[in-house]
Amino acid sequence: MAGGLDPALGPGTVVLAGSVLAPGGETYGCDEAWRAALGARILAPSVTLLGRDAPVCEAADKARLFAETGAAIVDMESHAVAAVAAESGVSFLALRAVADAAHRAVPRSALSGVGPDGATQPGKVLAALIRAPWEVVPLVGLALDSRRALAALRRVALLGDPCFAFR
Repeated sequence: MAGGLDPALGPGTVVLAGSVLAPGGETYGCDEAWRAALGARILAPSVTLLGRDAPVCEAADKARLFAETGAAIVDMESHAVAAVAAESGVSFLALRAVADAAHRAVPRSALSGVGPDGATQPGKVLAALIRAPWEVVPLVGLALDSRRALAALRRVALLGDPCFAFR
């Protein structure tokens, strides 16, 4: 999943990265033939993905990054995978679904419940909500949007399309 930077992309929108902008300024291209074949099959637009080493949580920060870079989405994983793929000489493609749209801030309580391996730790989220109960409504909104993103990714995976095969 990814965060939305482009206000036109709502929760659950599936996109394919045409390129990945890394935090250090490097740009990694994605496999064009693979992207075109899969994009035609799932009708997903090709976008620029912005890689970051820390979450982008505030709507104002998302708007600023969109204006500065033109990137449509942001995540914390794709740039690292793209770098390894480039070093190894293997094809790379990033398929993402928008979880938190450009207008949505990510509540701090949500971040407190993410472990170092990316796994959700519900107990930590509940503890954070006890300290900040005003975050319940935004957290529920984020959860519903994340559910849309996961459902969209599940639909793509269930296609069983040969375009997913390694090149």
